[in-house]
Amino acid sequence: MGIEIKNFGSVQDLNVNGAVFKGGDVEALYSGMNALYRFRNGNVVKYEEKVTWEELSDILFEEDIYSKDAFLMATEGFEKYVQQEELLIDYVKSASAKEWLSYLLTRIGLRLNEGDESYSALGIFIEE
Repeated sequence: MGIEIKNFGSVQDLNVNGAVFKGGDVEALYSGMNALYRFRNGNVVKYEEKVTWEELSDILFEEDIYSKDAFLMATEGFEKYVQQEELLIDYVKSASAKEWLSYLLTRIGLRLNEGDESYSALGIFIEE
């Protein structure tokens, strides 16, 4: 099982700096229900409902989005290793989604047990 951080590009022509982080099957993000977090001005909000990949795109275009906002979409396997406060700490000290996910990877690596389930996340930084 490889771990990979990739540049992701844009989501439906929205100018974003995103990355996919995976341990296992990245398809889990596309096919499953995922937790969604929004980061703005040093605050984090977790959406009440789990979302699909298609719903993420709708959220990005229906809500007021500002430069420097960020979103994290994560599978349950990912959420199990990182606390919400740690998501925020690593977001605040990061200049890009790739850097943010690298910090989170370090945290997960310290907590991961052999044979644990796979985990995936998508980080999006809204650029100016």
